[in-house]
Amino acid sequence: MNDIAEDCLEHAVLVGEMNPASGPAILFFSGGSALNDISRELKRFTHNSIHLVTVFDSGGSSAEIRRVFGMPAVGDVRNRMVALIDESQAGAPELIDILNERLFAGEAGGVPPSIGFLLKREDPRLHLMAISQREALVGLLDHAIHSLPPDFNFEGACIGNLILAGAYLECDRNLAIACAKVSEIIKVQGIVRPITNDNAHLAADLVDGSIVVGQHHLTGKEVAPLGAPLARLRFSRELDSVVETRPMLSPESECLIADADLICYPPGSFYTSLIANLMVGGVAEAIAANPCPKVFLPSLGEDPEQVGLPMVDAIKRILQVLKAASGPAAASPLDWVLLDRDSASNQKPISSETATVGFKLRFEPKLISELSAPYYDAQRVVILFQQVLNSSAYQH
Repeated sequence: MNDIAEDCLEHAVLVGEMNPASGPAILFFSGGSALNDISRELKRFTHNSIHLVTVFDSGGSSAEIRRVFGMPAVGDVRNRMVALIDESQAGAPELIDILNERLFAGEAGGVPPSIGFLLKREDPRLHLMAISQREALVGLLDHAIHSLPPDFNFEGACIGNLILAGAYLECDRNLAIACAKVSEIIKVQGIVRPITNDNAHLAADLVDGSIVVGQHHLTGKEVAPLGAPLARLRFSRELDSVVETRPMLSPESECLIADADLICYPPGSFYTSLIANLMVGGVAEAIAANPCPKVFLPSLGEDPEQVGLPMVDAIKRILQVLKAASGPAAASPLDWVLLDRDSASNQKPISSETATVGFKLRFEPKLISELSAPYYDAQRVVILFQQVLNSSAYQH
């Protein structure tokens, strides 16, 4: 039997031993789409994974929705919910298609025809879903559309984001409650919540002395990558200038961190998806209070946000953020850095520093497979999470 077949058999056995409905609470601090494949694979193992997602996006259509409703960004939240949808339910492909659909500007600035078809229940995709689900989604979309100002620009707007905005308004502008409401409607097999209910933007001080405001200016995706390494990340109440603020962890998310069986700092944009999450007030304290294993699964390839930041310094940056709130009796904020064994030559520079920094390295086979390269193999990563939870080698 070859390695891949053995992996599939091992995964089938491990998953078969556990009902996903009673699976472990594996918690991720994340944003963007880097974790989506792993999230889809997780559904076979546990329906209790926890995803605390960044809400600071300031570009594209997210900027327009944030402008008109004065709310946190919901694009990354919607993205993760879609990855975790129960795909066995009636009309699941059509539901996913609607939630991800991007709009074109309507004639003379009016509502796009596709929205009109949905609100009138004339879109055939709606009739493949359960009636209660269809009516709940249309109701939230209707609430958002009728709350928009006449000058709203629909160009590039995502229907799923508008549905979340409608839920946000219905839930007294509490995004955590809105996410719980939408998750129940669309049958998300996991827990997806915003890292904070507060409305804030990201600002960065670069080593050359310049200041950049807005997440979309930091990721290197919508605009050119940063011209100098990032020295310090901050939060701002405004997008056109830095007005410092500190968003706070919601009480529900604090409880979710406390209940986690495993905490993972996953791949994704280093500053805007990971560090921004960890900097939210109360996060470091909540992590320090939970003695569960904590692992870092680094991003693969080039991250425009990590220019001038080698991996060992990135790990030190994580620890710097998390240890700032840790007392002498606090649990370790990071136990293991998980690396692909066959790509270990790229990671050797960090090996000599692990003892002084405080984490341990673990070189695992086939985290990057022939089929998944250059990305992580989602199945192997989920198997590894199971091993971390079950193996004494990973325990404190």
